[in-house]
Amino acid sequence: MKARLEKGCWVFYPPMGFEYTKNKLYGKIITPKNPEAKILKQGMEKYAHGIIRTQEEFRRFLQLKLQRNFPKVAPKRILTQVLYAGYIEYQPWGINQRKGVHKGIIDINTFEKIQIIT
Repeated sequence: MKARLEKGCWVFYPPMGFEYTKNKLYGKIITPKNPEAKILKQGMEKYAHGIIRTQEEFRRFLQLKLQRNFPKVAPKRILTQVLYAGYIEYQPWGINQRKGVHKGIIDINTFEKIQIIT
């Protein structure tokens, strides 16, 4: 599992907005899952540009659009997860941030804006 992470492949349960699909070169990789991925992208971009101003507003946005409840910790987990920008990182195993083999939902610039706000 660590070797796959080092190659840029996510090996754990896919986060919201992603699902596993088969890839000829890498085996199973995470790929954006719609409509969740589109809604997450929309919400994260609004958060990055100050249209959605708080994590609570982001949570309510997701609840409204996806029509399901989210725990209060979910927004921070989503907003700080670099997987959404197409990168991999897993500090408990010493895997520093690197480009993942998966396609991100948002670009790295949007992710970095979110990190400054969050």
